[in-house]
Parts: sequence; structure tokens; C-alpha cells
Amino acid sequence: MNFGRHPYRTVSLLIVAVMAFWALVGYGLILVWDKVFGPQAPTSLPSPWPSAGGSAVRTVPLPTGEMVAALPARTAADALCTAIPEQTWSKLLGGPIALEVDVFGYCHVVTATLSLDVHPVDAKPFTTGATKPVRVGGHDAILAADEGQTIATLFVTVARTSAVPGMVYPMLDFDLTEDFRADSGRDLVAMVQAVGDAVVPAVTAPGLPLPPITAAAGELPPREVGGVPGFGIADSAYPMAAWQLCTQLAKALSVPIAETKPKANGACDTVRTQAAFATASYVPPTFREQEESWPDTVAGRPARFDGDGGVEVKLRDDSNQSVRIFYSVARSNDQRRDVQDFAELVLPPLLGR
Repeated sequence: MNFGRHPYRTVSLLIVAVMAFWALVGYGLILVWDKVFGPQAPTSLPSPWPSAGGSAVRTVPLPTGEMVAALPARTAADALCTAIPEQTWSKLLGGPIALEVDVFGYCHVVTATLSLDVHPVDAKPFTTGATKPVRVGGHDAILAADEGQTIATLFVTVARTSAVPGMVYPMLDFDLTEDFRADSGRDLVAMVQAVGDAVVPAVTAPGLPLPPITAAAGELPPREVGGVPGFGIADSAYPMAAWQLCTQLAKALSVPIAETKPKANGACDTVRTQAAFATASYVPPTFREQEESWPDTVAGRPARFDGDGGVEVKLRDDSNQSVRIFYSVARSNDQRRDVQDFAELVLPPLLGR
């Protein structure tokens, strides 16, 4: 082709070539700029910590059997976070970790680029992406992952029971998310399954199954159960709390355990003799600590009397949870003294002494 005969065409081709060259240069500069100056994945743990609305993890007794499904919500979060040592968390998630109970009441574990939420649920939530059945820690489970492989979810069935609304949560939900800027290529599905294989056996060690509910009123089969050394009734699953309360009331009143009425909500219904009767209930820990007045002392613990034959005793210094005891004696001359003496008698095992 004779370019001399087509000067305009020659100039056009040169312009196109120059523009293409600068377009390539510009694209390369954009890539370099984005790589150097664009959004970068974090390289350190979040600070401040705990996060907004979150709180530090407490040490609690780990549940056994199927009792993890009937733990109070705050206790469940603490138990799941402390089920394995921090060194094990770090090994499973590939870096330094931080733990908290977050604003939603979940056990929240983070590295610089990973975030894991663990919490009980009463049914498998809706998920998108592929799912498959697996076995985790000896339990049936379902794995799910989004198409982008930046989120992996594991649902583990830890109790075979008909759910009691607001009381029993027979599944554990593990949600693992990677920061979108990390682009690490990690296998989040395998990682979340490994986490489940470590945590689930720790909170389902051999122990009692959840009991059947024997009446519309939520009664449980009676059972003699002592307090956990160092903890007593604190941070117990609701059935364990009810059994402990009924055990101590029955002993104090010399009533057979078979005549007690433990309840699914962590209470012991009326235990009665001809001369007296008593009831007791467990008040689980709250997520937000609040200033409360405890002007009295019973069994060496902060307490408050209600003026009507009842007393509430705070169980621990690191959380708001308590036991309420009501006691009445026929022909009493000093009702407050009666309930205090009775509480002093039944409380030591409930305090883990």
C-alpha cells in the first residue's frame, strides 16, 4: 500500500495507534494505582475492641449432651467463644484472633480479614448458593457457600427435640466471611467445617439429652442434680437450673425428688410440706449490664428482699444473673427472717460451694 497517496488515512492510523498506546498506558497506570493506592485489606485486628455494642467474653461452664440447645442466649455466646482455646481459634483461622459477644449476642471471632459469627438457631435459615449434607463432630450438618466463595455457612443439629419457642435452639449456625479486599483464595468452606469439628464436640461432650416436656405447663421429669463446682447454678441450661433448684428445695424441706416440679423455663414449682412451701426460679444473664440495687446480703452474696416472702440473690460479680426464692411458713412471726434462713440453707450448692 502506498501511504503517500493517502495522507489523511495515514494520519488517522497514526492517531489511532497513539490513542491505543496511551489507552494501554492509562490502563496500566490505573492497575498500578489501584494496587498501590486503592482499597487494601486490613493487616491488623480491629480496634477498639470489643466492637460497638459488644462485650468481653466471660468464662462459663461448658454444656454437655444436648444442653447447649437450652442455654440462655448470653451464656451460649460465652460458651461457644470459649469452647476451644484462643490458640486453637488462631490456628483454625490462620492468624491472631480477637473474641467478643457482639451487639447481636453472637460469639464473634475475627482475624485481620476474617469474621466468624457462631450462635444457636431454632431452624435452618434461608441460604443462597450450593449446599451439601456433612457430618460435623458426630452430628448432622449442612454446608452452604455463596457463589463468590467469600461467605461460608455451617448449620449443625445439636439436639433432637421439638422446639420450645424462645427456649430451645437445636441448631448451631457458623457464618464465616472474608473481607472482599483480601482475595486470599482460602477455602472458606473447608475452614468453617474445621471450626465446627473443633467447637461442636467441646459443647456436646457426653451428657444428658434434652428432657421431654411432660405437661402443658412445661414440666420436666424430676431429677436430682447437684451444683457445678465453682459455678453452681450460674450459666446453666434451663433444665439443669430447674433440676438444681428442685434438688435443693427438696433437701431443705425433706421432700422426695419425685414430688418436685422442675420447669422448662429454669424454675422449680411449689415444693410443699404441711408446715411450709417454697418456689425458686433462675434469672439468666443479660447482655447489657445495668446498675441495680442490691442492698442486702444472703449467703455472702448481694441480695434484695421483696417484702412478700421472697428474696433475689445475685449469683456472680461478672454478670447480672440471679436466683429468686420464695418461702412461706405457717404461723410465722418473722417472714423476712424465715426466707433469709431458708435461702442461707439452700444457696451454697447453687453458688458452687
